[in-house]
Order: sequence, then structure tokens, then C-alpha cells
Amino acid sequence: MIKIIKSDIPAEAAGAALSELLEENKDKPVFLLLSGGTAFELLQFVPEMCFGSTQTIAMLDERYGVTPENRNFSAFEKTTFCKNAGEAGVSIVDTRETPDKSLEETARQFEELLKNWTQENKNGTIIATMGIGQDGHTAGIMPYPEDAEKFRTLFEGESWAVGYDAGSKNEFSRRITVTNAFLRNRVNHAIVYAVGDHKKEALKKIAAKDGSLAETPARIMKEMKNAVIFTNIA
Repeated sequence: MIKIIKSDIPAEAAGAALSELLEENKDKPVFLLLSGGTAFELLQFVPEMCFGSTQTIAMLDERYGVTPENRNFSAFEKTTFCKNAGEAGVSIVDTRETPDKSLEETARQFEELLKNWTQENKNGTIIATMGIGQDGHTAGIMPYPEDAEKFRTLFEGESWAVGYDAGSKNEFSRRITVTNAFLRNRVNHAIVYAVGDHKKEALKKIAAKDGSLAETPARIMKEMKNAVIFTNIA
């Protein structure tokens, strides 16, 4: 189920929505998975009182084989949100690679994190913040309109996470990301942040009646349990 909310202050509106979800679920385990890039903008509007020791935070996807400053977790670590969460006793999981693990091993480790948390917190809630790329990608799931079978192999299997090389599709080609199976079946709430006219076509493709995930991966939001897109795009 997807809902699109247009706002003149989309970051603040998205931040308020995330704050409300964290408050509503403060008495149960919460796993908050964060997208990087512009999606970090909404985090500044989440007050300290929303955090608690029953919460766990990790990245929704991570870049592999890049300089430290270009890793999603490295950018997150610099936010006031991260500082406030840590001081409140939130468990923060560092998703950055370690020198002893390959791309595939790092992806397996990430999947184990997701599955172990779910197994240990059967009454827990999983919340994700998500963005939408100009090309229609979301998390680390890149479009493959030229090879729908490859898209299905990478993102539509039973695995909850995958490590792969997107080649020329993105400046940061090697990615560890959740899959559509995880987004579709395990995320209880998604707060999506998409701003700027350069994303208008992608948003149209998401909202369109017809279209494929291979062409526009962010269309997975229509298949998720509760996804709300906050945007300033008319």
C-alpha cells in the first residue's frame, strides 16, 4: 500500500511521520533501517525523546570498496540523529565493510543481522526510510530494464540481502542492499523522501498503473505493507 503526500516542507513532514512511528512503537523492539543520501535530511526533524533502548538502527544499504567518507554509515555517523540515538541507548550497527570480508561475505553478514533480529524479536516492528533515485532506484536496488531476468535473479529470490556490482549504473557500483523480498514481506512501515523536479519522471513511473520493477525498482513501494512518499513534486 502506497500513499503520496505533497508538502512544501517534505523533510519536516517525513521527520514528523518517522517520529510518530517511533513513539507509537516505543514499548516494543524496533529495527530502523536508514537510506543514505538526501534521505538523511528528514532525520534532523526527529527529536531526542523518540529514542529508546529497545531500538536498533542500521543502514538499508551500504557501498562497498569505496573511501571511508563515501560510505553510508560514515555519513550517518556525523548526524545529530546518530549522536542522540547513541546517547539514548539505541543499538547502532556499523554496516561498513571490514578488510577481511569480501563483498559476498559482507552481504551474508548483513542478511544474518536481519534474520537474527527478526527471529529474536517476533513482536518487533521494522521501519525503513527510503529514497528514490532519478533513475528509479531505491536502496541499492538498481534498474535493469535491459535484463529483467538478471533483476529477478538479484532481487526477487528468497535472500533478504545481496552483494553485487552494478557496473556503470551508479558511481558507487559495488553495493550491499536489502532485496525486494525483504522490503515486500518484512518492512512494516516505510517513510520515503523524494524531492526535486529531476525525480518527477521516476515518481510518475511509481504511481503509474503499469510498469515493471526491473525498469523502476522503486515501484516495490506499491507492494509494501505501508509506504508513504513525502515529496515537493507536483
